[in-house]
Amino acid sequence: MKIAASSRSREQNPLWRLYCGLHKRERFSMKYVLPILLATAMPAMAQSPQLEQACHMVLQNFLMKPDVKIGQTQSFPELTPPGARISFSERQDVDATKMDDVIDCEFQKATAPFGLTKFCISSTCYSQGERADDRRRRFEEMQALMNRK
Repeated sequence: MKIAASSRSREQNPLWRLYCGLHKRERFSMKYVLPILLATAMPAMAQSPQLEQACHMVLQNFLMKPDVKIGQTQSFPELTPPGARISFSERQDVDATKMDDVIDCEFQKATAPFGLTKFCISSTCYSQGERADDRRRRFEEMQALMNRK
């Protein structure tokens, strides 16, 4: 004696149709996983460790501390002007996710010698065109130190 539900063909069985629908959706979504992963990995591949290192050197020279703890780093070699951003802490016991201090650096070009054009620590910026003499002087000091290395 057969159960009435089992006498149905698979295509008529609602559970089978649900399974096939989910299975098709899984195959459909898997087609897009690799391109999505590649697209999200592209920004990481565009990073420039050289720009990040140059900005890190500006940070160390500005703070006059060789052991500044670095959090997140980002670099933008494809932008005009190219630049880098680094979160940091002067304390070594701070978690990288809790670092609020940030340095932004802008350079003339994305390859060495980079040519520092501007840097900002927190909300204070230093550049050649600064009206404040002390900020302009600090910028010139950083340029001189970068040119020595």
